[in-house]
Amino acid sequence: MQKRTRIERCARCGKYVGDLADEKWCANCAAEYQEQVERVENTILNEGLTVLTRIAERTGLTEDTVRHILKDTKSLAQRVEVEFPCARCRQKPAQPGSDYCLNCRMDLDQALGEAAAQLADDVTPEPVDPPASKPVDNVEAAVENKRKRTSITRMYPRRQRFK
Repeated sequence: MQKRTRIERCARCGKYVGDLADEKWCANCAAEYQEQVERVENTILNEGLTVLTRIAERTGLTEDTVRHILKDTKSLAQRVEVEFPCARCRQKPAQPGSDYCLNCRMDLDQALGEAAAQLADDVTPEPVDPPASKPVDNVEAAVENKRKRTSITRMYPRRQRFK
């Protein structure tokens, strides 16, 4: 059986490439991005720069590109004083370990709670009828009913484990 090749677009340049597998960029864009990462890394480690604007000036990249690189490489981001903007409002800095500022996180949590409450209100529980107790004709049926309701160790005390 022959494997089909998928044709996809590079997320960065838009060029058609065959079967990117787990990559999101074509080979040229990936190599260019890796070169940009190395430039930022050399600037931070060799020259000791820790301010985002100075790193961007020294490398010749935009601040957004440097911010994106720092977000992807956490080891470099720890050495640089950078605040990532909130992904929702873009006005306040995002909280550590999150993409959102405190206000947006609170708004999203409240909206999630309201949506969950709405779903809970929409769901109607099905009534559960307790099993009807049938009159027992004989002792054997009574013991079987008892076994269904009682643990096995209570019916057979010798099976209990010693403590």
